[in-house]
Amino acid sequence: MNLPIQHTLIHHLGLTVTDVERSLAFYNQIGFEKVAEFGPKTLVGNGAVMLSLEAAAPQSARFDVKQVGLDHVSFQVASRTDLETAMAYFNEQGIAHGGITDLDAFNIAILPFYDPDGIALEFTAPI
Repeated sequence: MNLPIQHTLIHHLGLTVTDVERSLAFYNQIGFEKVAEFGPKTLVGNGAVMLSLEAAAPQSARFDVKQVGLDHVSFQVASRTDLETAMAYFNEQGIAHGGITDLDAFNIAILPFYDPDGIALEFTAPI
């Protein structure tokens, strides 16, 4: 039996980080603003997506896409021009990224990048 309700959008993603203030500064750089604090969690949003940041990992911890759990988070942008603008901004700000790659089979282009804890993120645009 399938769940008898339809869900369509992600309300928020919870990210475990090593330093909330450092992560907050990074996510501010890519368009997220602080919305609220709930105990140890800081909620940030960009008008479409919310992220919950909680410093529950030791300072020495690093994100690993090969572990069970989150592989990456992808944020959709309107166009390849937006990807190019983001890449130029990342270069200016010293934000590590992987360059723009066309995924023709999916009709998208992606720009992967990483937050201060190495959490894999990407911007995705239609091609």
